[in-house]
Amino acid sequence: MKLLPTDKIISILAKNKIPIPKTKLVNSKKELFNAAKITGYPLFIKVNSPDLAHKTDIGAVKKVEKEEQLLEAYNQVIKNTRKKMPKARVKGVILQEVKFGKEVIIGVKKDPQFNHVLLFGLGGIFVEIFKDVSLRIVPVNEKDAEEMIKEIKGYQILKGARDEKEVNIEELKKIIVNVSKLVTANKNISEIDLNPVIVNQKEAVAADFKIMVE
Repeated sequence: MKLLPTDKIISILAKNKIPIPKTKLVNSKKELFNAAKITGYPLFIKVNSPDLAHKTDIGAVKKVEKEEQLLEAYNQVIKNTRKKMPKARVKGVILQEVKFGKEVIIGVKKDPQFNHVLLFGLGGIFVEIFKDVSLRIVPVNEKDAEEMIKEIKGYQILKGARDEKEVNIEELKKIIVNVSKLVTANKNISEIDLNPVIVNQKEAVAADFKIMVE
């Protein structure tokens, strides 16, 4: 399996109507500050490398609250990557707008028996701790997507437990259906990992994304 480069993934997601936060690929220090004006603050700065599947684990992701912190964060994520993964190819960094809301995961894995299987659940650290997920064999339609969302134990969190606001379930359903359409049309995709997808009252956006192909 091969991890697609970030620019290719961004293009695929855009074509398939899977929204992401404002994101800029930066190839040098000279481009940093102009790119940050587009994403705005706060932002995440992430090392852009086809060899890093889990950037957070090696300190290759930093949150930047204001412009004065940007250059230091850039130097730090590059340094951490060089130290922990000296053979990793570094193509620059990714600047990404910070979005706020609940975290969910939407993913696909290619199964030898069932072909593409689509997964939905609470995202971020919760997916590892609670393993609270629902599964469907692709293709998945809007009704299937709604059932997947309602099946997880954490559904009440999305509905607005303890006086919190309900998230935009309709936008979540759209992403699930569009991911299903994407893998149905591209049989060579072996894995998609959108984690976290940030969902709030207004929108749902894939804040971190990986696509693996055969």
